[in-house]
Amino acid sequence: MKTKIGQLWGLVYCLFLAGFDYRSRGIIFAEANTDHSFKHGEESGPSGSDTHRDHLKKALRFVEEVRQAKNKSCASNKSVILDIRFESARWKSEALLAIEVANLLTSLWRVKTADGFSMVENDTLLYNVVRSNVRFSPSVFGSAICFEKNQYRNYERFCPYAFRDKAYNGSIHVKDIAVGHDYLTSPETIWWWEPRNKSLNRTISPNAEEIYSIRLNQSMAPKSYRKYVPVVRYDLDGHWTRPYFDCFGGYIWMITFLAPFFNESNKFLGVVSIDVELSSIDINQCDPQDTSAKGSGGKNGTSDKTRSTDSEKLLDFLGTHKCKRPSTRCVPIANQGFKRGSYRCICERGFYFPDTNSDTKSFNGSKIEEEYDKKVKKQNNLYDKEFECVPCSVGCEECTDGSPCMYKVNLISRVVLISINALAVVLVIVIGLVVFIFRENEVFEVSSPMFLQILLLGAILMYSSLGASYVDPSPLSCTIEVWLYQCGFFLVYGILTLKVWRVSASFRARSPRRVDVTDGMIAGRLAILCASAVVFLIMWTLFRPPQVKHSTGDLRFKQCAYDPMNYAILFGDLILLVGAMLLCFRVRKAPSAYNETRFTTLAVYNAMFITCFVAVLKILTANNTNPDILFATEFILIQMTASVAILFLFIPKLRLLRKTRGKEVDRRLTVGRQPSDSPQTPNGSYSTDVATLERENKDLKDEVKRLALKVAFMHSRLMKDKNKHIKSGTNTLRRARSSTNDDIEDGTLKKMSTSTVTRFLNSRV
Repeated sequence: MKTKIGQLWGLVYCLFLAGFDYRSRGIIFAEANTDHSFKHGEESGPSGSDTHRDHLKKALRFVEEVRQAKNKSCASNKSVILDIRFESARWKSEALLAIEVANLLTSLWRVKTADGFSMVENDTLLYNVVRSNVRFSPSVFGSAICFEKNQYRNYERFCPYAFRDKAYNGSIHVKDIAVGHDYLTSPETIWWWEPRNKSLNRTISPNAEEIYSIRLNQSMAPKSYRKYVPVVRYDLDGHWTRPYFDCFGGYIWMITFLAPFFNESNKFLGVVSIDVELSSIDINQCDPQDTSAKGSGGKNGTSDKTRSTDSEKLLDFLGTHKCKRPSTRCVPIANQGFKRGSYRCICERGFYFPDTNSDTKSFNGSKIEEEYDKKVKKQNNLYDKEFECVPCSVGCEECTDGSPCMYKVNLISRVVLISINALAVVLVIVIGLVVFIFRENEVFEVSSPMFLQILLLGAILMYSSLGASYVDPSPLSCTIEVWLYQCGFFLVYGILTLKVWRVSASFRARSPRRVDVTDGMIAGRLAILCASAVVFLIMWTLFRPPQVKHSTGDLRFKQCAYDPMNYAILFGDLILLVGAMLLCFRVRKAPSAYNETRFTTLAVYNAMFITCFVAVLKILTANNTNPDILFATEFILIQMTASVAILFLFIPKLRLLRKTRGKEVDRRLTVGRQPSDSPQTPNGSYSTDVATLERENKDLKDEVKRLALKVAFMHSRLMKDKNKHIKSGTNTLRRARSSTNDDIEDGTLKKMSTSTVTRFLNSRV
């Protein structure tokens, strides 16, 4: 009776231990989540070493060979061992079950029944224990309790084993694998030999104190006593095998945890095993999402790049894929089981699949692995020629074929425009040399040669801005383009505005005193104007630097972005041109040397029209343009504002210079030469009396003389009419008449001229 009660108690205890719901394992084995496992790639050597990676690749190749020749591998009823070790912490909860069962068997072995056997020596009990172990978790494929030789009853060997038999649709199949197979002597039974050799020569010491208060009967109080039993521990006594292909009924890849249990003499008695099936676990060969992440059996949610938990994906083979970098990347394929090549290689961003008509835009990992094996064996293979994506066209972030997605500029048209621009620069330099050589000629001298050369320098800066537009847009090139154009623009049209202002200041003066506007005054105002523009450009560059944006059309391209600061710069140009136009309107009837004011007015009006036209054009075509149009627009703007102004100002001067070239220059032009800061008249000549008379036209001088004689004659007539009381015979009146009559008789006043001034002088007053 006691024997049956003891056997029943042991069976209930085992079923109670193994029958907990899977979701409550965190309570039973609280230390399951405290494991600090090594990082992926670590074995006994350095983390992620090439040697370890090569070892993993060989293991995968062996897995594939076993899969292709499964029947041959199990023909001799031997296990096929994979010579690597997994990061087994993911299955620690299952391993702790084996530890607890081993401790139970160690404790029950010390309890003897009436027939002299231990309570453990019960076939039915052990068969139910292994069956309950298999039901503990879906990850557990099988469980065994194997005894040392001649230790269980009168059996030479005894090893009850329960497993999920696929031949019976996954039902649990319980049997004794010792029948027909000698696990005690077979070298392939690593699940027996490795833990046995580890524990055989080790004597475990009782290290746990237990207190028992056992009821004797209904009338007697319990009496307490102490008992010391050995305890099997996971880290000291547990053992994980290498992965192996089971040929004893499962015919699958598995990994086994074994925990030894001991007899009353604390000697090795046998092992408890928990088999974890690997065939239902995917081998993830892709790259890890985070190489610093530690595996924890999937119990703490550690995941790989596919967002699958570690219990679903075997992460020990991370990084062993054969996808070709940098054109492809690895993506795992789920539910493929313990097999190599469970991934596909898809094209990276910036590449496209070679077969654009294919429905599947990826390369199969199994096919890649097969071709790579042929390459390793130096056989004909496709690995080196195929399985690689094609780069997208230049500038494309992603694409589906080789069609261009970036706008391709027309180099011929650009070269033609930049050549014309360069020719304009050369012509401006030539004009500058002419101005410098003939700076003493009255054609250039009346227009201040220094300002003419500064104006030409500004034109060269405007031409240079087109070179910044020629290169690929970047923040630097966009900045340089604006700086060159604006500095040149303010030099050219600042000088023109101030020259017109000088004419206006002279001819619009209401004071009888002469208004003197010197070159120094002009230079000072020009410096203030240019300094204001430079300060604004510096603030724009520092606080709101230009940016490059991409177009949104089918063919993308880069262009300099227009922000409010760019519109503020445009507004400053328009203010300068509006001021110049107002001054030109005020002096529209004022005479000037060689009609310079009229040509300046034409240049200002032209610049105003072109600037407004180009600004409106850019706004209207902001989303419907291309780099060639933008470049041509900049070319037109520069040529119409710089070249046209140069032509208006210098073509008339060069024509006059050609006419006067070779003739003798009046030596009076070089006598009494005034310094550059001497005051000038509105037509550009010096205002000193001697200089003025020397530079006046000879006809004008004659007209002035005739005017003086006419005034003297009229003065004489007026004196005679108003002073009739004076005798005509007085000496004074006689001398006046004599002087006047001599002049008249001399024919000076009778000499008529066809000019307007002459007709006025000969008219009656």
